[in-house]
Amino acid sequence: MGPNSIRIAVDLVGSGIVKPGTANEFVEITVPAQRKRCGMAVRLVIGGPDAPPAREPDQTLISLMSKAREWLQRLTFQGQGIGEIAQQEKVSPGYATRMVHLAHLALGA
Repeated sequence: MGPNSIRIAVDLVGSGIVKPGTANEFVEITVPAQRKRCGMAVRLVIGGPDAPPAREPDQTLISLMSKAREWLQRLTFQGQGIGEIAQQEKVSPGYATRMVHLAHLALGA
């Protein structure tokens, strides 16, 4: 870690991503970062003036998460079953189950 950046080295062979003997067995990533005091703690703040601009939110993903939360509400509070939701939405029960699992993901930055 330098004063304005952090370097992360990943052993691709050791992590099982690539087989030994390939051209790139290690990869390094350097990102701008600063250490900031916050009370008694020290926090690592990623980003800075050289950081790439924030991306626009993915509206398709937002819509999918909204639908997943709606289905979870129907399952939890309206007493509907997965099969009933799947039939009403014209999807398979497996897809409806995966959608409900999405509702448990944390929405954050």
